[in-house]
Amino acid sequence: LIDQAELGALQADAQHAAVGQNLILRVATAYFNVLRANANQQFSQSELEAISRQKEQAERRFDVGLVPITDVRSAQAQYDLAVAQEIAASNSLFTAQEALLRISGVNSTDLAVLAKDLPLTPPSPADIDQWVKTAKEQNLELVVARLASESSNAQVDIEKSNSGPTLSLVGSAAATTTDQLGRSDAERGEITLQFRLPILTGGRVKALVAQARDQSLSSAESLIAQERATTQQTRDGYRGVQASISRVKALRQALVSTQKSAEATEAGFRAGTRTSVEVLQALRDTFRAQSDYAGARYDYIINSLNLKAASGTLTEQDIFAINRFL
Repeated sequence: LIDQAELGALQADAQHAAVGQNLILRVATAYFNVLRANANQQFSQSELEAISRQKEQAERRFDVGLVPITDVRSAQAQYDLAVAQEIAASNSLFTAQEALLRISGVNSTDLAVLAKDLPLTPPSPADIDQWVKTAKEQNLELVVARLASESSNAQVDIEKSNSGPTLSLVGSAAATTTDQLGRSDAERGEITLQFRLPILTGGRVKALVAQARDQSLSSAESLIAQERATTQQTRDGYRGVQASISRVKALRQALVSTQKSAEATEAGFRAGTRTSVEVLQALRDTFRAQSDYAGARYDYIINSLNLKAASGTLTEQDIFAINRFL
């Protein structure tokens, strides 16, 4: 019983730590979701303003006979689409802010944004199997499942012991008083041995043993399932961090390329070699690249935290480290 109680205490500690890690992930994810949604809204507004200027320019050029009506209609269509996307981006921002408010109770209208010099640090050690090994030892949900399995096994032994004889050491003491001063005039104490042998239990012990065995088997299966899930989460987290780093670098280059392409397209439009449709598409590509690049940086942070949570090494210090780049 003492060993089982100790297992229960350890299990409760592990569950408490797991809840703490989950809270860190929830708050960080909600925080960066607000930043992501805010960036998307800003890009949508900038895109809307740029397309609006392009639409006005197309209308003026049409009025003097420089472009056909199709350019005006195309610009109007792009403008209407940009309006719809800006509305959707604003709604997504409100939703993200409410989600963070529900978790933290903090108004998220003015959050510190991510600095441009955020370092892209690959997982260390750079060995996915080592991360899996660490996760199998320290993942808190796996620790909880392992302790639950051990407790179930201990319960089987306890139920089995109820069918055998027991010998108990019992001690008692008593004192009586007879005067008004509270003095005792008689004291008595004894120590006895009590022997107990169950003769007839009506199958109760066997039923409890069978129930404990079934619970032990269920806990063992849950442990196996949790170990597999932990392995998958760790591998996914490791690959996610690596993929995020590669994606951030690729999108950073894509952003530079799209900006140069948009500038060249607009210059060609002024020279009469490009159409307004091509200018609008170049603008959309540029703002989309900006949004994707910002989102990839947030994905890198979240994937890094998920990897540490899967391996059971996530602490508040990891949040403090990220906070230095806000």
